Amino acid sequence: MDMKFKIIIIVGCVAIISFGIALGIHSNGINYSNSSAMETQVTQLSASSSTPEIETSVDIGALFDKSRFQLKYVSFSPVLTRDEAISIAKNRLSEGMGWDTDNLPADATVALFSGQIFKTDAREAGTANDLKAWIVVIKNVPFVGSGGPAPLPDGTKFAVPSSFQYNVVIDATTGDVLNGGITSTPGK
Repeated sequence: MDMKFKIIIIVGCVAIISFGIALGIHSNGINYSNSSAMETQVTQLSASSSTPEIETSVDIGALFDKSRFQLKYVSFSPVLTRDEAISIAKNRLSEGMGWDTDNLPADATVALFSGQIFKTDAREAGTANDLKAWIVVIKNVPFVGSGGPAPLPDGTKFAVPSSFQYNVVIDATTGDVLNGGITSTPGK
């Protein structure tokens, strides 16, 4: 084979390989022409889903039986966001009671929860001890309470609560609803 023919073959192969790389084609299936864009996108996703923000823990008026439940207001970085926790609580209330919860006011805070927990897909019913949790309170739930206890012999009637709230504990890592209930709102 003469030298001129070898040079033409080499130049032709280089041209074909260059054209293939320009189109993003390579034998191992990696798209080189877009790899830097993909790396940038993955880096951006990783940066945006980095360590969650530390949530400040405050008392939002959640009502639980203090003889069976304890809340320690301690700030930490939950896996779930505040909005996700509120959405989970509203969905649970809506599914359980059939109410439209979209416009009900809600607040959430993080706390360490100790007390009885419901059975979930991930765990058996039992007791939690200092479990990182979202505590969500949904106000103005349309619960119709009973007429209250019977009047006293002198005819005095007890006040019937006119406002109720849904208090719920959500695992801050898994999103499992661990406990919850509807209570009358104090002073209403």
